[in-house]
Amino acid sequence: MTDEALLDRITLDDFSTEFKRSRGKSVNYYHWHQCLELLYIESGVGIVVVDNQKFTARPGRLFIFPQGKIHKVMVENSDKNCYERTIIHVDAAMIASWLRPFTQRYNLFCEISAADARVSIYDLTDSHAQIENLFSLFWESYKASTGKTEVTALLLLNILSFLTSGVYVRAGNSGLLSSKIMRQIEATYTTKISLQGLADKLGVSASYASRTFRKETGGTIQEYIIIRRIKHACELLEHTSLSIGEVAAQSGFNHVTYFIKCFNEALGCAPLRYKNNHIRKGEK
Repeated sequence: MTDEALLDRITLDDFSTEFKRSRGKSVNYYHWHQCLELLYIESGVGIVVVDNQKFTARPGRLFIFPQGKIHKVMVENSDKNCYERTIIHVDAAMIASWLRPFTQRYNLFCEISAADARVSIYDLTDSHAQIENLFSLFWESYKASTGKTEVTALLLLNILSFLTSGVYVRAGNSGLLSSKIMRQIEATYTTKISLQGLADKLGVSASYASRTFRKETGGTIQEYIIIRRIKHACELLEHTSLSIGEVAAQSGFNHVTYFIKCFNEALGCAPLRYKNNHIRKGEK
C-alpha cells in the first residue's frame, strides 16, 4: 500500500471549485476524488490508467474524471520530459447550475460529469495554443477574484466549446492483459480473489500475470484489489447503516481488523470516523 491517501480530498475554493497549474512529479498511485476533475496535459508524456484501460497522456489531451473514478497518472518527470498540467476540480452539481442557461454545453457537461459516466478523453492538439492562452488568462482572473466559482464556470463554458470540435478518444476493448485482469477484479472484488485464480481464468501463469500487470500499470494486482474494495467500503459507509464488520465482509475483506488497517492506510482515518464525518457533513 502507498503512504499517500487514496481518496485524494480536494479543498475547494468557494466550496465548489479548485483551479491550479502544476509542474513536476505525477501522482503515481490509484486514487479518486470527491469531485469532478479535468486534467489537461500541457507538456510531458506518460500514461493514464482508468476504466480498466491504459491511455497515453501527452500535450493537448484533456482527461475528465467523474466523481469517484479510480485512476492513476504516471509521468516520469525529467529535464527532457517536463510534466506540466492544468487541473480543475469542481462540484459538478454547483457548476451545472451556472451552466444551465447554455443548453448545449449544459447537456454535454451533465453527460461527462454523471456519476456513472466513463472517463472522457479529448485530443485537443490542434487547439493547444488557444487553450494554453485561455488557461493563462483565466489563471490571472482566478487568483485575483473573490468569486472563483463564477470565474471557473465561465472558463468551463469556454472549454466545453472546444470539445464539440475536438477529437474524442474512445475507449475500445483493450487487449492488454492488465485490462483483462482489472475487468476480472471489477466483477469479483467483493469475493475471495487469488492471483492463481485470476491467472487461471486468463490462461497465463500467476508470475506472468503479476509481472505484466506491474509493467503495464506501474502497480501490483493486490494494490488494485484493495483500492477497489476500499472504494466500495466508502460507498457503504456513506449510504448504509451497516456495521463496520458488515461493511468489511460486503467489500471482500475476510477479517475486520485487516479491513480497518487497510482503510486507515488508504484514507488516513478509521472506517467509523469516516462514517461519522460523513453523517456530520450531511447534517449541516
